[in-house]
Amino acid sequence: MPGGRTRATAPRDYSDDVENWPNATVADGPAAALQEVARRLAAALESRPDVSQRTLATSSGVGRATIQEVIAGTRWPDLRTLYRLERALDTSLWPGGNATVSEQVRPSYDYLRPAA
Repeated sequence: MPGGRTRATAPRDYSDDVENWPNATVADGPAAALQEVARRLAAALESRPDVSQRTLATSSGVGRATIQEVIAGTRWPDLRTLYRLERALDTSLWPGGNATVSEQVRPSYDYLRPAA
């Protein structure tokens, strides 16, 4: 598996209280970053009653189970997944990013889109 053993351990398993993910204390840097992604993703869904995990899955091309697993801290998403979720939600999920996706200056990532 790419990433070796680190990716074999779920992000929430780095927290001091697995049951309280994503609000538990996390000392591991990468897991803490993903914890913030999970918080932002959950908050984005909660703030938009018209967007469910299912509709986000459809609009982003990311599987509903993957979305649920990222929020639950049981999956390490890849950059492509984060990019697609950010585009569909028009918001930054990455820690430190506060602008909406449409406000950010980004290079073209058309090569990440599946062929039609």
